[in-house]
Amino acid sequence: MAPNVDGIFSGKRRQMTDSASVCAGSYTDAVQSLKTKFRGALGSAGLAPEEKFEVAVFGHGGRDTNLWLAIVEAVATDSELRDKVKVSVFSCSWVDDDWEWVMKCYVERLCSDGTVAEGSISFTTMKYHEEVSVTMGRVMGHFYKTHCVVQCEQGVDMFVEPVTGEWLQDNYEDFAVNNACMAFAERSGVPSILVQTNSDLDLSRSVDGDDVSENVFAGQLQSGAFSIKVEWAQSDGLPEALPGTLIALAIKLGACPDKRQGFRQLLNFKVEEFASLPNLYAAYIAFSGLQTNALVPVAGALEVIVALVGQGHSLPWQPATPVTNPQWLVARLLEPSEAENGFVKVLSQFRAAQLDTAPNFAEFLGRWMAARASHRIRRNVVEEGSRFTPGFWQQLELAKEVADGVAHECPDFILWPCDSRELFVGALTRIGEAVREEPVFGWKKVNDASPSLQKDFGELSPLWRFTSAGYLHILDFTCRMLESSAGVQAEFEEIASGLPRRPDVVKFRPDMKRAAELLQQMLVAEWRSRDPLSKQLH
Repeated sequence: MAPNVDGIFSGKRRQMTDSASVCAGSYTDAVQSLKTKFRGALGSAGLAPEEKFEVAVFGHGGRDTNLWLAIVEAVATDSELRDKVKVSVFSCSWVDDDWEWVMKCYVERLCSDGTVAEGSISFTTMKYHEEVSVTMGRVMGHFYKTHCVVQCEQGVDMFVEPVTGEWLQDNYEDFAVNNACMAFAERSGVPSILVQTNSDLDLSRSVDGDDVSENVFAGQLQSGAFSIKVEWAQSDGLPEALPGTLIALAIKLGACPDKRQGFRQLLNFKVEEFASLPNLYAAYIAFSGLQTNALVPVAGALEVIVALVGQGHSLPWQPATPVTNPQWLVARLLEPSEAENGFVKVLSQFRAAQLDTAPNFAEFLGRWMAARASHRIRRNVVEEGSRFTPGFWQQLELAKEVADGVAHECPDFILWPCDSRELFVGALTRIGEAVREEPVFGWKKVNDASPSLQKDFGELSPLWRFTSAGYLHILDFTCRMLESSAGVQAEFEEIASGLPRRPDVVKFRPDMKRAAELLQQMLVAEWRSRDPLSKQLH
């Protein structure tokens, strides 16, 4: 690990954004802030008259990169930027996610109708979940002639500390891409900007909201704004279970199986009229409903709803209180050289754990879990009513089965012998080999389909599922219980004390159940394969 890890892993809260650069407001405010930041960067770039100011945009999985449309709007509607800036986005989506073709159709429309200047935007499909070094190599390869880097984040899982944060999420993509973008910014002297929205997506998974507000949002974090009750005028022809709050309405709209019908029933809006919406982001969400019935992100659904309210659209419901705009954040990310003691939130812990140099997921996950040993800090607990409660309990109870099984089969088991991660990495490597052959994980199906989504996609890592929040917590909770000096049961109770009451019924997904079984099996196999002397040294 890097020098002075005790300072980095002390739990002291660290700054992540330049407070003076923070804009926390509406979508319109975000667009204006981006214009200002791009104008400033363009003015100091020293470009030749014919040279374009190149902006590279990356996301953190799922549909985070949809937020790039705020950047497109900022450039397209500014006379100083319109013909001088080129925005290139790389979709950065999960390997089995198929939404890029819709965005490509939308980009073609923006180009053909003159919304954007000729040659000012490009869209490239880039999938996660080849081995980590391969994906990060792709990211670094996209920085050709880049003058500004932008990361897009829906939610707040990007802001969870990798080592000291007690509760994890889908953090791999956030952490790894943030490191790559910041490394390029540091090396090249270009600004690195963050565009974010939909904080409530992740806060109920026990993210430290006070820390995020202070050190990312300059004290301006908005949360809980969409718990507003909605009152339906009539229910004829509407779904039986009508959502009772604005956030529930957005979730239902996003998930409805027939998007055209869902927009009509829940919003009295025809998706064919997408261009009538006031901004490119909201219009794209409706446009996607015209093209496909795929999931719509909650942030996008909320933006459409608020836009319609603002336009005085005739809705089949009324909010109980006035509706506020979804909060968007635009800010410049701090480099370590600008921070106190050179420590920046998230980035410094990621690098101190040597995650930035891991060649594959077995090594990446092994380094991650080893760094977290004895460094997790409880800042807060999972709130009552969190929609993630059943998942947390599923993961905890599966991890308890793993820890109990390992302790029973190998009473002298040591997870980190000689403070080495070698045993755990070996177990993960064995799991990867098994996953390829187990239909429950679907590795072959997803791997075979990947080139149809990204032509130059190589091979899917067999440990790709272990980067998701559910699988990560099975690993993390297992490690906590096996490494605890208090024993498995005591650590189980300590973890459980941070969760809401256990639901009466906890269902185990077959793939996660099998993952837990493999984890127990391979930890035992790796331990038994070790030289007896190495087991005694700890």
